[in-house]
Amino acid sequence: MTKATGLGWDPVKNTITASEEQWADLIKVHKDIRRFRKGPPDNLEWLEKMFQKASVTGKSSVMPGAEEDDIVERQDVDGIVGLEMSSSTEAESDSSDSSDGDINVAAEKRKLRKKRRNRNVTVLFGFYLHARKYLNKRKRREHRCTGQQWAYDTLGSTEDCYEMYRMTRPCFDALHDRLVEHYGLKGTKFMFFEEALAMFLWTVGGPQSVSQVHNRFHRSSDTIHRKFNHVLACLNRMAGDIIRPFDRKFRTMHDRLRDSRFYPHFNNCIGAIDGTHILVVVPADKMINHVGRHGYATENVMAVCDFDMRFTSIVTGWLGSAHDTRIFRDTLDKYEKRFPHPPAGKYYLVDSGYPNDTGYLAPYRGQKYHLLEFRMGRPPSGKQELFNFAHSSLA
Repeated sequence: MTKATGLGWDPVKNTITASEEQWADLIKVHKDIRRFRKGPPDNLEWLEKMFQKASVTGKSSVMPGAEEDDIVERQDVDGIVGLEMSSSTEAESDSSDSSDGDINVAAEKRKLRKKRRNRNVTVLFGFYLHARKYLNKRKRREHRCTGQQWAYDTLGSTEDCYEMYRMTRPCFDALHDRLVEHYGLKGTKFMFFEEALAMFLWTVGGPQSVSQVHNRFHRSSDTIHRKFNHVLACLNRMAGDIIRPFDRKFRTMHDRLRDSRFYPHFNNCIGAIDGTHILVVVPADKMINHVGRHGYATENVMAVCDFDMRFTSIVTGWLGSAHDTRIFRDTLDKYEKRFPHPPAGKYYLVDSGYPNDTGYLAPYRGQKYHLLEFRMGRPPSGKQELFNFAHSSLA
């Protein structure tokens, strides 16, 4: 916790330890945290039982187009500690086993025979399942309107194409051709390129469940999963070429920054960074890690945009309970080669959830910031509120 937050833990008072300056900064952001200066929160024992298994790491984070060579793996301190504990436990068990005396040979032979018998039964049962699933296949079902026919009929209607696939026919054809020519979209003997892409777009556009896709396209669940993941992988590779800045050195100032409200104070700004929470459905045992300040299960997505509202970088996969600063720090380390870092003298706009650091300009804390606050109340007054108003208008 000390490395992640700069704070410590007082085992006597059962509360965090921090300097007066750190406490002042924390109280500015969260006023209720002042009560933890003197002692632990109420019902600490119950909170420990509820959250002792809750942990969030960046192992599930994903950046489109990032290859294994682009990712910098970070050492998992908890894993190292766990490894040391397990190795020490194994050493203790070995020493205790050696001191127990001779092992009962007859008992070991019975265990070995039992293992062999169980292994043979497992092999036979596995062969039975394989034969039942793959060797005794039922005859392929024939439908009056196959999924391929429905996909082509939908593409033939301008309205149906837009309603079902969320895009026009020329857009569908352009996407299809690009995926086939450059990103490895492949068809099979029983499913052409167009049907695989149409099935993917119809699934995510609804969204539709696997059973609904099965009913519409008359494909098995295995085929649906394989084709969906295949198209998704092709789109992810294409996203890596699209979601990036046009000029990684940001040599040109955007026209929007020439407005009198921003020029010349923001003329070195190159974009904005912010996070958003996407609603997700997860198993009950993983719910606690996904629930954050919103009170429901989400994934926290960090996005970087330029002033043309184009995404230049995206990181997904973080659980909803992760803080924006933690995602930001991990991204700069893990995707150091892929992330569009600001050149010297340039900077991104970030909100108060991110650190105010070199290359990343945050607003003044403790002052009005969001545009709605200015629209519903008095106009900005003072240099800090004026700065926040201009910052919020750009970000």
